[in-house]
Amino acid sequence: MVWKANEVNCKNTIISYENNILKKYCELRNSYVSRYSKYGCSLKVGLFWMNDLKKNKSKERLSIQIGYVCYLYCEVERDGKVVRIKSTDGETDYYELSSSWAISAISRYFFKRKVSLYSIQAEVKEEMENYIVTLSEMYQ
Repeated sequence: MVWKANEVNCKNTIISYENNILKKYCELRNSYVSRYSKYGCSLKVGLFWMNDLKKNKSKERLSIQIGYVCYLYCEVERDGKVVRIKSTDGETDYYELSSSWAISAISRYFFKRKVSLYSIQAEVKEEMENYIVTLSEMYQ
């Protein structure tokens, strides 16, 4: 969607959307606590921000301008570290049980600012389920 609203309303809408997404997925994570603790693991959900133009990455919100992207991340931790599984495809030694999805972005489209808010519900829930299956295979 492209907004023609003033910049303050745009920023407030983005921040509100990101906060609501985080709250929603923290609540979803809470429904998985017992399933992950069964394997001695926890599921961590949070946000991080990037400026695609400057290639900055931060756990603190960056300036909301062209290039701004906010991601929701989800990772499985054990003993404070992201769980790694051995690779069987030969491309790498291991894969981390960690994923991220863009939830908001600001770009330029035909000389206009384009604000995008993404819906990722199915993907996140599916990944949380896939992590459980992977853990059950690892710790049988």
